[in-house]
Amino acid sequence: MKTQQISRRALAAGLAMAPVAGLAGAATPAKIYEMIDAHRRANRAFERAIDDLQRFEDAYEEANGDGFQVPCLLGGGMGSSNGYEECKRHFKSAYENQRRNMRCLSNIAPELAEQALAAFDSKEIENMALIDELFAEEAARREKFGLAEAKRRREETGEAERVAALALCSYQCQTLEEARIRAEYIMQASIIHEDEGEYFSALLRSFMPGGDGDRAEG
Repeated sequence: MKTQQISRRALAAGLAMAPVAGLAGAATPAKIYEMIDAHRRANRAFERAIDDLQRFEDAYEEANGDGFQVPCLLGGGMGSSNGYEECKRHFKSAYENQRRNMRCLSNIAPELAEQALAAFDSKEIENMALIDELFAEEAARREKFGLAEAKRRREETGEAERVAALALCSYQCQTLEEARIRAEYIMQASIIHEDEGEYFSALLRSFMPGGDGDRAEG
């Protein structure tokens, strides 16, 4: 399953260098086949990495549930599925709300309010450290389970697939035959989709055997 698509700008830049219709195409298009093969291999590796990651995620969820509870020392808490940054942001906001509530107390009992504010500051520091600790433990569990490595493989192979697709789309075709071969592969491999725009689809089809762009109508 494709999860990354080439940008319209990169695609247009590559196709703009294709030869105009009518140029001779006698040369053997070995280079374009080499680039297509490179992208096909990169894409297969990316798809395997996606499948592997899904299996790891399913197995990890089955073994560990949906995550863990991150406690707020003021009371309550948040699920770890909300993410590290969101937990920190939410808890900081909770402590700040409590500090604002001390304004009225400052008018009545300033010393008591000062003590309370110091306690909130201390607990917030403790709470932030607790969040760091809990998510560090979770990261270690994911690493030990193999899930973190599976995510890295998906990112690495996804980037390799993107680079191969960019190379293919930006290659300056030397013959009309090369342009046709590339256009047909780009359409078949779904490097772009129909929803990228009828003009791009029509442009690609114009290089394909018998293609005149008519299929883009309707």
